[in-house]
Parts: sequence; structure tokens; C-alpha cells
Amino acid sequence: MRYYREKAEIQNMTKAAQLNLGTLQPPKRMITVQVIAGHALKFKYSEVSDVAPFFYYQFFTFDERYSSNSSGINPRFDDSYSYEVTFDARAIQYFETECLEIIMFDDNAPIAGNASDAQGGDDMIGTVKVPLKSLVAGCSFHEKYPILSSQQ
Repeated sequence: MRYYREKAEIQNMTKAAQLNLGTLQPPKRMITVQVIAGHALKFKYSEVSDVAPFFYYQFFTFDERYSSNSSGINPRFDDSYSYEVTFDARAIQYFETECLEIIMFDDNAPIAGNASDAQGGDDMIGTVKVPLKSLVAGCSFHEKYPILSSQQ
């Protein structure tokens, strides 16, 4: 029942925003981004034996988030952060059209790239793109997402 009630609230708020009624206060929801681990990470430099992966992302209008360093090709992060989001028309538009992009780096990689390098610095492992569309419907998701190589 809670799911249908929240879904109806979001639909009503969206309709009000589209009609510019402005009489409804958009609901606030808590959204938690949790990164558990990486699996079988591939690094540009195979000679780097002491890898220290970490990740970075920016969610909606909030500050950037950096993880702590982990280690190995199967790093464990257990990083969790919650955001209180007002579900107004701007947030709904963002969730329907954008992905949360999580960028993975190796803190121990040699940094030889420059700003004009299309692939970024040599410390970049790859990116993960998480679609956010199901948040509009009030659904949570717990999925594994592939890390796209920075060389692709």
C-alpha cells in the first residue's frame, strides 16, 4: 500500500508542477547511494602491483562524494550516503533523464595524462552508469553494474 500511496503522491505532484498550480508542497524523499564493492577491476598498468582504487560521483545538486581508498582488484568500499531530495519538477526531470555516473580511479597509478587526453588521466579505471528513472516511481534498486573501461 505504501508503494501505491507514494507513487500517487509523486504523480499528483508532477501534474501540479506541469499545470503550474503551485498549491502542493513537493514531498521530500531520502535517497541512499551505496557502493559495496568492485569486482575484477582492470588497470591500465599491469606492472602496478599495489593498486588503491577509489570512486567519485556527484548526485543531483549535492556536493561531490569521494570514497576512501581500498585495495586490490576486488576492492570493498561499503560506502553509503543519504540525500534528502525534494521531489519537484526539476528533480523528476533529472531522475528521468540522467544516470548517476560513478568514476573509478587508482590512487597509486602514475599520472602521465594531460587535460587534452580524451581518455582522462592514467589513474582512471573506468565509469559506472546507474539509471535513476525507477526513483520517480518510488522504487529502490539493488543491482550490479559493469565498469566501462576508460579505453572504450
